[in-house]
Amino acid sequence: DQVEVLRRGNQREEREDDDGVQPPVQAACHGRLVQPPRQQERDHQRGDEQPDDDRLERHVIAKRRGTQHAAPHELRKHLGRIAEHADRYGILLTSRPRDDLERHGLSIWPDHDTVLYTLAGLDDRERGWGLANETWTVMEALTGLGEETWFRLGDRDLATHLYRTRRLVEGAALSTVTSEITRAWDLAVRLIPMTDDRVRTRITVAATDGTDAELAMQEWFVRERCAPPVRSVRFEGAETARPAPGVLEALRTATTIVICPSNPVISVGPILAVPGIRDVLRERRDRVVAVSPI
Repeated sequence: DQVEVLRRGNQREEREDDDGVQPPVQAACHGRLVQPPRQQERDHQRGDEQPDDDRLERHVIAKRRGTQHAAPHELRKHLGRIAEHADRYGILLTSRPRDDLERHGLSIWPDHDTVLYTLAGLDDRERGWGLANETWTVMEALTGLGEETWFRLGDRDLATHLYRTRRLVEGAALSTVTSEITRAWDLAVRLIPMTDDRVRTRITVAATDGTDAELAMQEWFVRERCAPPVRSVRFEGAETARPAPGVLEALRTATTIVICPSNPVISVGPILAVPGIRDVLRERRDRVVAVSPI
């Protein structure tokens, strides 16, 4: 059920528009979006291979991971181009920042910040996360103090976490803080979290002693390097979470909804687990396309 959004391009029901013409179907195929040959021929005959700019009112990109392995460089590059025209097309990105963790007294949202840094063109493409040309003075000092530093945070990256932590402690909603950071980075694009509520991915793995152990997402992904075999995945708090302000409205009014390439279970899954989001995507499935990394 969690990977339905990635499969439905090939499984959707045959339907017809009012004029009797079947709507275009786009399927994910090796990371490329392809149309059935008959639709391509009709488009060519009508001479409308490129959509009219007036129809591109809003793009909503349900963006999960921005890491090098999850989002190919070409898609990252085009996301940046889209962001440059956000004032024209009303671009909005919904991210899943809620695999947050606390490190060194700070609230860290790694996936969310990777999206932010990528759109700003300041991401480190060699590592696939964090800011380019980072320094690591604080991490080195913490290591010297005996702190665990398996989750690396660059010096400039820490400024983002310091600001966000202070604002959250003051009582600001995550979506509000995200908007403040986006404006500070001078990005015209709207970047909103899937929810202001706490939703965390918990992964049950097989421990070395034969028992089961539950790990936080980043513990399994970063500290353990995905080595322990996975028994199950759950999204703690998702059942009572509510979509952040503006999420459902954007999904209902978007001309195009793009689900970017990422892991369908631990990346796309948390977004779909928030009540209401999956339902809207199903209602608007003719406007939803997923780019699969598989």
